[in-house]
Amino acid sequence: MNRMKLHRMGITILIGFMLLTGIYAVKYYRIVSTKGYHDILLENCLIQIDDIEENFGKLTERIPEYNPGIYYMGTLLPYDKQNNRLYLPQNYKETKWYGELTAVIEGEVCPIYVLSDEMIEEKVRAIREGHDFILYVQINDEEYYKVLLTITGMPLISLNTEYEKEAEEIPYEVDPDKSIFGSETRYYGDFLMIDSGVRSGQYQITEAALCYHYKGASTLGFEKKSYSIDLLDYRGEKINVSLAGMRSDSTWKLNALCTDKNLIREITASQIWELFDEANVDINEAGPNMEYVELIVDNEYRGVYCLVEPIDAKKMELQEDDVLYKVIDWQVPDAEDILGSVNMGWKVQYPIRIRYPKEIRDYRKAWYPMDDYLNLFHRGNEIEYDEAMKHINLDNFCDMFLFTMVVCGSDNAYKNTYYVAESNNGIENYQMKQIPWDLDYTFGNEYCFESERNVAFKKDSYDKIYAEDALIRLFGSNPEAIGDRLKEKWEEYRHSFLATEYVINLMEENREYLLETGAFKREKERWPQSGADMDIEYLKDFQDTRMRWLDDYFEAWLKY
Repeated sequence: MNRMKLHRMGITILIGFMLLTGIYAVKYYRIVSTKGYHDILLENCLIQIDDIEENFGKLTERIPEYNPGIYYMGTLLPYDKQNNRLYLPQNYKETKWYGELTAVIEGEVCPIYVLSDEMIEEKVRAIREGHDFILYVQINDEEYYKVLLTITGMPLISLNTEYEKEAEEIPYEVDPDKSIFGSETRYYGDFLMIDSGVRSGQYQITEAALCYHYKGASTLGFEKKSYSIDLLDYRGEKINVSLAGMRSDSTWKLNALCTDKNLIREITASQIWELFDEANVDINEAGPNMEYVELIVDNEYRGVYCLVEPIDAKKMELQEDDVLYKVIDWQVPDAEDILGSVNMGWKVQYPIRIRYPKEIRDYRKAWYPMDDYLNLFHRGNEIEYDEAMKHINLDNFCDMFLFTMVVCGSDNAYKNTYYVAESNNGIENYQMKQIPWDLDYTFGNEYCFESERNVAFKKDSYDKIYAEDALIRLFGSNPEAIGDRLKEKWEEYRHSFLATEYVINLMEENREYLLETGAFKREKERWPQSGADMDIEYLKDFQDTRMRWLDDYFEAWLKY
């Protein structure tokens, strides 16, 4: 062991610790901290050793229950107690290791040793293969900690629970909205996100207080849970924070991706809808933007998730008289059912829920657009074309139709759709838009019974039609007007972002990201029963066949 090197390293660590003392003092309430991590090479913070027996053979190993005090840039690194493993995100496209690693245990700065490893010189390979480096932290003259350190190329989120509160049980007859959607146990604690900056463009560490609960209906039965999280300040008030390069907000979703063994369907579909939005900036079709993260909950590694922006009034730029509805199933309530919700002052008439406005002054006005829309298109009435056309945004409805057809949105025709009723000189003159969400059952992945959940798709499902009734019925009433607009959009998009190679390239990019960051390897090890698979050749073949079938379908369908 080089004592001079150890002495210099000890001084460096001590100085670093002194500089960071202020950071540690306010850590719990440090909401966003962006640090320039290129200022120091990570390997300079570690003392390389070749012989474990020589250095630690006479010491006693202490087994940690949690991160014993190993910090990266002043932040306690996330820890998986099952595997005694720390996680550190780094940019896998850079060849050098950056940032400062320190150990502060029982109030003392401790040296960190790393067992000599050829992978220290092979950063990209180490990240891709999910290689574990072995760290030794000498606590005192008698004891040491041994922990694994995994470098991930993907942003990582850690949720740590301090306490929980069971929600008050509210009878359905009193308030179905709170009875169904507000009855989850709430968990409170700390939030940490370390973003490696590969996709967001900025290495960022974010810490906040936290409230979270389990989310999802069909996925609640899975061991790998999805979550809804709220970021809070020290007073328990919601705070807006930008995460993973996405918008600044307090409420986020963490989708578990447990219904897709390839882990790429939901984010690929989301990226395609973003392209629809970019092609129609004048009507705002902003959808569920999302980004991959790895998740640790209470010192337990949970795997690969998608961090999702909520669809809400801010995203849709809603005005005071606009209304936002969320449809969670296929049932169509009749007029009497909705009238009952109006009279009772309810935000819910299953399967529809009013998401905006939060505070409703006039329930008749709030429910009117959806009730009228269902009457126009979903209750079997004869289409009154001119009247119906007043109440839809045709460009948006064409986009939604083309989108669900391209991504095979088997769970996104009426169900799993947000409806935006934009007021136009009074809510009675509303115009409706559609925004998709919950995009896991796409690209041939169809909802099936529990025993069949790992079936990716049925071989003949490339020729199925996925569409909400409105545009189909309008086309039947006036094929020339609707057909011309739909054909124009199809041809325009097919020569740009709906080109088959473009869609498949998105799939391939997401697959490569999962592999290059090492995240897929960890997902497969954590959930071996899921059948996780990165062979997407069958999926690419399916999409190629689907796009060729759609060309023939639209050519025949639009010959009115």
